[in-house]
Amino acid sequence: MSDPAKDFWRLFCEQTCTAIVGFDRQCRVITWNRAAEAAFEIESQDILAQGVEKILP
Repeated sequence: MSDPAKDFWRLFCEQTCTAIVGFDRQCRVITWNRAAEAAFEIESQDILAQGVEKILP
C-alpha cells in the first residue's frame, strides 16, 4: 500500500521542480526549478513547505 503523503510529494516535485537541493534551518524545502530559471532568467530557490523534515526515504 502506498503512502499518500509520499506520493503527493513525489508527484508535486515531478511536476514543479527539477530537484530538491536541500533544506534550510527552518526545515523548509529548497528546490531548483530549471524552467523558472529559463523563463525569468533567475536562479530559483523556491520554498515549497515549512516544517518538513523529510520527504524521501
